Amino acid sequence: MYDKELSVTYAAFGFRPTLAVGFRIDPNQDYALGTVLRSTTILLQQVVGDAVLLFDYEIVVALSRYAVSEG
Repeated sequence: MYDKELSVTYAAFGFRPTLAVGFRIDPNQDYALGTVLRSTTILLQQVVGDAVLLFDYEIVVALSRYAVSEG
């Protein structure tokens, strides 16, 4: 995992990622962003923990916070 991903994620969201997944999309394809969002949603359903989907390390596209309930 790249140091940039670690530092950006920790500074902005307060957690250190243990997994990084990168997507490359063809800007000429209308369906590309939808495919990335669907793929990310499926991935988030399979893992437990905080997650963030960033565009170009700057724009938050999706954020998932894992909360442990007390009791």
